[in-house]
Amino acid sequence: MNRARTLFTLIASSLLLGCASLTTPSVQPQKAPQVAPLVVANCPALSPLLDSTMGGLADKLIEVAGVYYVCARSAGVEFAPAVR
Repeated sequence: MNRARTLFTLIASSLLLGCASLTTPSVQPQKAPQVAPLVVANCPALSPLLDSTMGGLADKLIEVAGVYYVCARSAGVEFAPAVR
């Protein structure tokens, strides 16, 4: 019984130690994540939607589009000229 316990302990410890490597794993340096220009731009906060009518929604969408355009321009995003 004692011999079996010793054998089991030796096998278990060798298996556990075998999983741990003496060499350090090769770690590839990670690139810094690319941050979108609009994330770092100083954009104004949007005001809440005050009117729940279709006209109020249309006005809010026009306001948001204008704020986005100004914010994108401040972040250095170039827009293609409008085709007429």
